[in-house]
Amino acid sequence: MLAIYVGLSILRRFLHPESPISTKPAEGKASKLAKRVIACLDVRANDKGDLVVTKGDQYDVREKTDENEVRNLGKPVELSGQYYEDGADEVSFLNITGFRDFPLGDLPMLKVLRFASENVFVPLTVGGGIRDFTDANGRHYTSLEVASEYFRSGADKISIGSDAVYAAEEYLRTGVKSGTSSLEQISKVYGNQVYILDVFATDVFIF
Repeated sequence: MLAIYVGLSILRRFLHPESPISTKPAEGKASKLAKRVIACLDVRANDKGDLVVTKGDQYDVREKTDENEVRNLGKPVELSGQYYEDGADEVSFLNITGFRDFPLGDLPMLKVLRFASENVFVPLTVGGGIRDFTDANGRHYTSLEVASEYFRSGADKISIGSDAVYAAEEYLRTGVKSGTSSLEQISKVYGNQVYILDVFATDVFIF
């Protein structure tokens, strides 16, 4: 129960900085919990091709209207700046259509990172489609090349989902590190502090 009280208190403090933090303390023990508020923005193209922040159940982000439009909660660069001004410790973009297409060809998402990094001075994380790819011309790109382009565009960290699961399954099956998984390729060059494993999705993470 203590974790619930502390979590609610952290959210209340984030929304209302002037209010004191109140928890139900354990007997004679000071809390050692620290809060980190990470704003997580699901980003995808709307019907006009513009990137917008959206939210849906199992990626079903189409409004139930005759036009069947993507839910538009705002522009990702503007919203990331607002979260930064409101005190978020980190902003995470999840390109929820990035796993379907070639991410290095997703110039709008790269522009979002570049523009956001000019005004948001907390760590920026991006996820979606960070894995090995072969383009329509037959050229192969490694997950390291994909991650490197995100880093050059302003990301501080990258989020890996499915590829991390595949790497874990392969290791459990063979007991051998291949050295070719996304995690190994990227950590060898950038260090293991630059990626997170995206094992669940929500609007706001607190660490």
